[in-house]
Amino acid sequence: MALVAAGVWILATGGLDMTEGDIGRSERAWVIAHRGFSGRHPENTVTAVDAAWGAGADMVEVDIRRTGDGMLVLFHDPEAGPAQERVEDLSWAELRDRAGVAVPRLTDILPGLPEGGRLLLDLKQTEPDFLDQVVAETRGVPADQIWYQSESPGALARIAASREDSRRVLLTAFERGGMGLAVPDPRETAREAVGVGAVAVTGKGRRFIDRAFVAAIQAEGLKFFVWTINPDDRIRHYLELGADGIITDFPDRAVRIRAE
Repeated sequence: MALVAAGVWILATGGLDMTEGDIGRSERAWVIAHRGFSGRHPENTVTAVDAAWGAGADMVEVDIRRTGDGMLVLFHDPEAGPAQERVEDLSWAELRDRAGVAVPRLTDILPGLPEGGRLLLDLKQTEPDFLDQVVAETRGVPADQIWYQSESPGALARIAASREDSRRVLLTAFERGGMGLAVPDPRETAREAVGVGAVAVTGKGRRFIDRAFVAAIQAEGLKFFVWTINPDDRIRHYLELGADGIITDFPDRAVRIRAE
């Protein structure tokens, strides 16, 4: 649990103390485009991904699911179309028809990955054969350019077993819990991430996240990414807290603010 006193956050279990004087702008936080440049283009499409690279994104996050005919595709929701049919029950062609957009396969965006660019694959399924297929279809991409994200530690462990040099990211919403809706202890999340060999934690932007919260995760050698941050003032806020990555629908905006 975290307490606030005289401008100092104290992790009540004996963690880091940070004063406001410790807060400083992250000089080179990554701009991470959420589902591509989704603020201007249909999300999870080749157009959105290409536009994100053009806007100067350092990393592009996309959602990965598998269709009924075994295609790995960029798609967020588990259902599609007016009848809300399950993606895993539809063929790729049927999914494109139900979605009304050009749903790409994972392999469709790999050729456009620029030198130095990184993809963050948000894995929406956890079946072992699905995870193995994701690794198989991306094994030809250098390890530092393909990052695998999941809220399931077990899924990340499976990725590690399939590709030892993989970059793995633990996703969490940082939900309050307990009778008093206590602020979650970031060190618990960090320990869980380290336990599966993750190199980063992606957390939902919450009002209770402060510099000490971010530093507690980074103290374990992890990067801290935050989603989904769109207003100018919130982008600046998380840069000042020292976040390593800003996940946003508007990568051009974050690139501009980072350069201020």
